[in-house]
Amino acid sequence: YTLANANVDINGVFAIRGVKVIRGEKGPLRHAAVQGQHGDYHDICFPCTKEARQQFNDAVLNAYEQSLGQAQQPDNAPAAEQVM
Repeated sequence: YTLANANVDINGVFAIRGVKVIRGEKGPLRHAAVQGQHGDYHDICFPCTKEARQQFNDAVLNAYEQSLGQAQQPDNAPAAEQVM
């Protein structure tokens, strides 16, 4: 199921809207996809190299974890934003 929704801006030149952080078997996963007619998901954008994919995943999951930590703080600071 969906844990969070995110928008990702990469270096101020490329924006990805609707990235979902979903619960996977091994913990939270990011997923930038569109849902098809039969309920299946298809990637709409993805990094082309292993290194870029890892950097993208790390940035999204780090921002997600930061926002969880901020939500638990008494002052309810705004959600985290990670810039790549």
